[in-house]
Amino acid sequence: MSHSTGKALCTFALLFFIGFLPVHGFAQQRSPVDREGLGETHYARMHALLEKTFLKIDVVRVWIEFDAATARAIAQEASGKAYSEELEENIARRAYLAQNAVVRVRFERDASLYAFLDAVRKNLRRALKADMIDLDTYRRVSQRLSQWFGFLRERGIREGDWLYYRVRPDSLRTVFVANDGTKLLDHHSDGEEPRLALLGGYFAPGSDLREPLIHSLWESD
Repeated sequence: MSHSTGKALCTFALLFFIGFLPVHGFAQQRSPVDREGLGETHYARMHALLEKTFLKIDVVRVWIEFDAATARAIAQEASGKAYSEELEENIARRAYLAQNAVVRVRFERDASLYAFLDAVRKNLRRALKADMIDLDTYRRVSQRLSQWFGFLRERGIREGDWLYYRVRPDSLRTVFVANDGTKLLDHHSDGEEPRLALLGGYFAPGSDLREPLIHSLWESD
């Protein structure tokens, strides 16, 4: 695996665990999770495409939808303002604390389970360093990753696979759908820790997807 591909896989840290709209391309796969309580404004949605730097080969696409309250908070921060690092930090904190959200991920390249778990743990460490999760949460999730995603040990992640997260205040549902439509994982986890760890991974400083996700708020629908 090249250095640039490995760096791109760090983004998978945002797509992780469990123990834990409309944009082009999504219509190809019907979502297995509901959208109840999500906002409908421009500020309720973020999206990003992560690419291998050299040759611009697609790696992963991510869409996030937030509840109306989070969308209003993000709008208060962003509306009428130019993008800046300070504004990015403020919006990241708003997004990380969302109580209700849906995350959709489409994998655009194959990846091994080892590479996936390594990337997950790197972003967990970023969330820990930023005080988005505590040490107990970091250790608990990190230790259980192999068990939660054990079904990918031989198969790995394949181009066209989908990963969904349904975020609620005290629970997180994770669904993994193979590129042929087969549901390989449907896991429900109680408590706020899975929610904070998932969103913390996306929006911690240094995350590969933090800047492109937030910057999409300045793009046209």
